[in-house]
Amino acid sequence: MKFLVFEFLSSNKYNYRAPLLNEGISMLKLISEGLKRRGHEVFTMINSKLSVLVPNFNHIKIEKPMEFIEFLQFLEKTVNDFNIDYVFPIAPDAELAEIISFCHSHEIKTVGSEPDAIRNTADKWKTYRILNKKRLLQPRTFLLKNRDYHSIDFIDLPVVVKSRYGIGCENLFLLDSESKFFNTIKNMNMGDMIIQEFIDGIHASVILFSDGKKSKAVSLNKQYIKLSGNGSGYFGCRVPLEVEYSIKKRAFLLAENAVNYIGGLKGCIGVDIVIKRQKPYIIEINPRVTTSMIALEMATDLNISNATLNAFFGVLPEIREFRKEVELKISESGIISFNDS
Repeated sequence: MKFLVFEFLSSNKYNYRAPLLNEGISMLKLISEGLKRRGHEVFTMINSKLSVLVPNFNHIKIEKPMEFIEFLQFLEKTVNDFNIDYVFPIAPDAELAEIISFCHSHEIKTVGSEPDAIRNTADKWKTYRILNKKRLLQPRTFLLKNRDYHSIDFIDLPVVVKSRYGIGCENLFLLDSESKFFNTIKNMNMGDMIIQEFIDGIHASVILFSDGKKSKAVSLNKQYIKLSGNGSGYFGCRVPLEVEYSIKKRAFLLAENAVNYIGGLKGCIGVDIVIKRQKPYIIEINPRVTTSMIALEMATDLNISNATLNAFFGVLPEIREFRKEVELKISESGIISFNDS
């Protein structure tokens, strides 16, 4: 089959912050190379200044950033000009939902989750409410609309404050005093905010594959996350995270139930969790490729692209044995490096 693969930031936002841009390019290479190894013809859409970073592919080069609607129109034209069978988009959640929705309305086939499922997970408050109805374990979570801190009667510090629609660790703060809390609320310009109980435990993630109705967890990973009152950051992962089997089993079951309850999530999915006193808590769901999947492919013989494609068509992968432990590190400047053992 003929695929068009693109990552939104590296194709249309090439001057974005280095860490997220580098992660995006790494995920673009992961998917493109995996599809190519399976014998598919792969086209990549990327900014012309960055194309040298993804060699050996048929590049559709974008010379300058476009308005979003213009980008979608360019995407449609590219699909028609090159007779693309499937588009495999990688993008922040909000943009990903709109890209796939546009493709569906223009009869363009995509590999990805249903737009409504992506919107449900992009909205952290909506995710919390859906999973809370199913009594899945999560930190206590509250919604603060329009920075209306006067509506807050009581908070149990410390708390995590983040944007309702944020990605990664952007606009994510750990606040341990009332003065820091109220100053952050007053000074941040990020619309609706999520206030979440701080779970002091092991930051981890579960990688799953889903066909939209049922899912299978394949890996539990350690996440390197720095939380602070001045902003937080994601600095990589270790695959796999070695814990007692009972903890891993609980984490897998929790993540699978979360993905199944959301519904419509397809392909490769990431669920961020925190493990405290042997209990996993759901933090958020990523309805797309994540950087930890790069390390998973290196640690096993699993082709992430092929497994994603199979899951999309209803065939979930078997759990693979780990050949080695892989550590993916992201520096403050966004440089990605790997160690294995």
